[in-house]
Amino acid sequence: MRFCVRSPIFFSDECLVCSITFTLVFGKDWVNKSSGKGDTELIVNDGKSVQKYSYPYWFPFTPYTEVFPRLFPWAIFSADEEFFEENDMNLWREYHCYYDKEDGEWLVVGDTFEEFRKKLSPMRSIDHAGEVAEYMMILSLNELGKAFLNVDKFVSQNQPYASTRPNAE
Repeated sequence: MRFCVRSPIFFSDECLVCSITFTLVFGKDWVNKSSGKGDTELIVNDGKSVQKYSYPYWFPFTPYTEVFPRLFPWAIFSADEEFFEENDMNLWREYHCYYDKEDGEWLVVGDTFEEFRKKLSPMRSIDHAGEVAEYMMILSLNELGKAFLNVDKFVSQNQPYASTRPNAE
């Protein structure tokens, strides 16, 4: 099923939401600037091809953790675990491990790596020296997106009596 409904929430005529198999949002936020400068890209993989959609906008005085839900109100956000794995591992070692120099290994003194990752925000970023925050999240449809698809499916079907109109007297 595909839909093309002109709506700013659902990409106007791009017909994307229903074809989403695997979607990522990638963003770079220049956090040390009040200009809102950054890069945002929606990456859609429908199983046949990969499409990238850039958002060439700035969002002044707004953290990207607030921008993304406004840009994609139809989405549930989850972290791309593969993208964050190295950064998460470094944070985990910093906060939950101790490096034993004699044995040359990390000793766990807090949460396991899996426990630590479960506690992290799905809308997190990799901090690059306090200048740039880099995001990579997997998007899936929330109730709004599913409801939109259900309405679109209903209005797209040929309904009996759809063309009937009352006569004026």
